[in-house]
Amino acid sequence: MCASLIMIKKEENSKEYCIVRRSLRLQTKTLELGEGTITSIISTTAVTLGGASGTPRKSRKKRVEKLEEKKSKRIPAGVSGRAWPPPTAERFGIVQEELAHNPFQLIVSTIFLNRTRGSVAKPFLWRCLETWPTPEKLSEAPLPELSTLLQPLGLHNIRAARLISLANTWITHPPIPFQGTVKYNYPARDTIPFSLPEHDGPKWGVEQNCRWEIGHLPGVGAYALDSWRIFCCDEFRGNEDRDEWRRVVPKDKELRAYCRWRWAKEGIRWREETDELVEVAGRDSFREVIDDGS
Repeated sequence: MCASLIMIKKEENSKEYCIVRRSLRLQTKTLELGEGTITSIISTTAVTLGGASGTPRKSRKKRVEKLEEKKSKRIPAGVSGRAWPPPTAERFGIVQEELAHNPFQLIVSTIFLNRTRGSVAKPFLWRCLETWPTPEKLSEAPLPELSTLLQPLGLHNIRAARLISLANTWITHPPIPFQGTVKYNYPARDTIPFSLPEHDGPKWGVEQNCRWEIGHLPGVGAYALDSWRIFCCDEFRGNEDRDEWRRVVPKDKELRAYCRWRWAKEGIRWREETDELVEVAGRDSFREVIDDGS
């Protein structure tokens, strides 16, 4: 046993010390074979583990390099990776465009889409709207059945209760044009304002204490309000200018991408880093906006 004790003392100051101690515990059953056998086993194990100790470091380095390479190719947080359609396209390709003429269903869609990818949420959204397309029908939806439908999206019990509450409130207190409720901190006070081209009034996008027709509805936050203003507000109010979307500075990345696309169709570049609108001259303005800022 003296030889084994000497071996352990030699390994105390080395990086393999813990490994050797582990090897000793594993080999306790061989004590009956004698001291020399234990010494030879410990020595062989230590040499083997010591020789292989450099391999994990190399593999870790390779893994780190691969992760860094993936991160460099990754789209930054808060920036949409959606490809822009051509300027002649009538639609950008987000769900709200399909529901722009149905305010109730559009607000329902925001509950599905909030903090959930569109590709994941859309199948369940369409199934919900097919089953309960109106406020009256959704208000009568069985809570367990609706909750089961929403389960793959997460927060299913909360979302289901919110949808039924939304439907009931819509029936008892429906939105009325130009009559609404103020939403606290909407738009967010840290929103960078911008001036519209050829507009001499105050900067748009951050006006506080406005009353919104849907502000009293359950589940309506900044995302729902931005969607409402961009796609439904003008038609609901009977506005002929249809320019409410110009006043919106959304936080959601898909809504931001949509607004940038709308501005680009008009030959205006929205520089997101400063929330600045810059007019681009020439017939190739749309292509320039995409190449420079998309």
